[in-house]
Formats: sequence, structure tokens, C-alpha cells
Amino acid sequence: MNKYISLLILSCFIIISCSKSEEEKIAEVERLYQKVREIPASEPCKNLTGYARIKKLESKYSTNLYSEITKSKIEKYTVECDTYKKELEAERKRLEELNKLGTWSLGRYVDEFGDPTGKTYIQNTSFGSFSNTATDNSILKVEMMLSSDKMDKPWFRIYEYESMLLKGYYDYNQFICKVKSSSGNEFGLFLGINDGSDFFRIEKPGRWDDKIYKDGPKKLNELIVNQQSAKFSCYDSETPSSKYRFDLYFNYYENALRKFNEL
Repeated sequence: MNKYISLLILSCFIIISCSKSEEEKIAEVERLYQKVREIPASEPCKNLTGYARIKKLESKYSTNLYSEITKSKIEKYTVECDTYKKELEAERKRLEELNKLGTWSLGRYVDEFGDPTGKTYIQNTSFGSFSNTATDNSILKVEMMLSSDKMDKPWFRIYEYESMLLKGYYDYNQFICKVKSSSGNEFGLFLGINDGSDFFRIEKPGRWDDKIYKDGPKKLNELIVNQQSAKFSCYDSETPSSKYRFDLYFNYYENALRKFNEL
């Protein structure tokens, strides 16, 4: 029994010795208030946290020194902190958007020794399908390139089965394409490839070609610059049964161009 009485007395002593006087409580609240007042108004969320701490401390000590001020400040900084967080999130999304490239990528040309030539390019990669007498709707890969010295003259590499690069097999071969923009406008393009070459260039239409081909190159460049998209439907002029379908998406072109100019 004496043991329990001793513990009870000790507990009471600890409680009494640890309790703070009214003066100490008031001093602690005032110190916290002065500390919170030093927080710049440009940091609304820190202010909100600070005044919330004052309110909690005053509630704990049953004091009422700054209750009106605290209430007013919490209301003020709740609104400002919410606005601040929304602005931060908007800025985060803006910066994130500026770094997006979509289907674009950047690179540098190298010579036969693997050394940089000083020329750079932007590449837009897409996938589609092709059909001929031997296959139907097989996977197709298309790379559209914009070289630093000829940004208004796109050229293409086309891969059947995603990895088999098409090469010219006549003195000259041509793909005839119809293109539909994301806004629904249609125009035509001629993609030409020379014997032994591994890329297609956009060819100028002849004087007798249909009207849809006349402004094809210009209209494609407009789609690129305006960050729209284009659906391609092409066939091989030598073997019309060889058909090619793919879409190119030009969104984030401005981002790619900015990063390209930084290379």
C-alpha cells in the first residue's frame, strides 16, 4: 500500500511541477504570435499554418489574446493559400506542357565515321498499316524528317513490318498520296524515291496534275506549323495494289522547334 501511495504522491508532484503558470502560458502564446507575424505576406500557406497554430495553442491554454486577429487571418489566408496552390499547379502544368514532344524527337546527323556533321533534324514517328498481294494490314512505321537546312521540305523513311526500310528499286518510283487534315480538308502529295535511295522526298506536281496536288507541299507545312494532324492514304504508282495508311500528329511542334534551336 505504501508503494502505491508513494507513486500517487510522485505523480501529483510531477503534474504540479510540469504545469505552467498563466504568465508562462501567455508568454508562450505571445512568442508564437510574434514569430508568425514575421512570415512574409507573400507566403499565404505558411501564414495560414502559423495562425492555425496560434488558435490551437490558445485553445489549449484557454487564452483569448489573439482570437479575433487569428480568426480574421485564417479566413484571409485560407482563400489566398488556395489561390496560391492553384497558381502553382497551373505553372507546374505549363512547364510540363512546354517539355512535351508528343511524337517528335530530335537528333544530329553523323557521317560515315559516326562523327557529327553539324546538321540537326526533327523527326516525327508514326505507325500505320500496309497491304499488297502478299499481306494485308501489316504493321508500318513512318518517319518524317525536318532537316535544319531545309525545315520547309519534309522527307520520309517508310518501314514495312516496322523494320524493313523501303528503298528505290527503279530509276525513279513514286507514291501517290491523298492527305486529310484534322480540320477535314483534303489535298494530294507525290512522294518520290530514286533507285537505291532509302528515303522519299515530296515532289513538285506537274503542270497537268490534278488541282488537289498543286498546293500539297504548302498545305502539309501549314499543318505542321499549326500543330494539327494529317491522315495519309498512299499507293505505289508502279504497283497500285501496294497501299499504305498512316497518320502523323504535329502537336508539340513548337516545343520540338524550341528544343531544336537550342541544340
